[in-house]
Amino acid sequence: MERLTDCQREVLDFIKHYQRECQRPPTHREINARFGFSSLNAAAMYLRVLEAKGYIRRAYMGQRAIEIVREPEADRVPGFVPASVVGETLNQFGFGQALANVLKECAVIR
Repeated sequence: MERLTDCQREVLDFIKHYQRECQRPPTHREINARFGFSSLNAAAMYLRVLEAKGYIRRAYMGQRAIEIVREPEADRVPGFVPASVVGETLNQFGFGQALANVLKECAVIR
């Protein structure tokens, strides 16, 4: 199976986080909104690639029919932390939006 690009990994991480928090997978619209995709087809494209690479499985009769079947842990570079995890951690420990905005300006977090 192929490795994930950084953007593909962020989409997969978002799906996992969303499922954990909301007890259901996100819709295409929710994925588009999270990443600011202007094309309605962008989320579908990412999901097709994640499925082709063997990370998710989709049922084609439902908007929320996404199942994670493979974790990318084996693909991770030691010491690498996805930007989405850094952002969540900042919020959990009360560093607030101000620090997150500074980091965004420095291109640490997208």
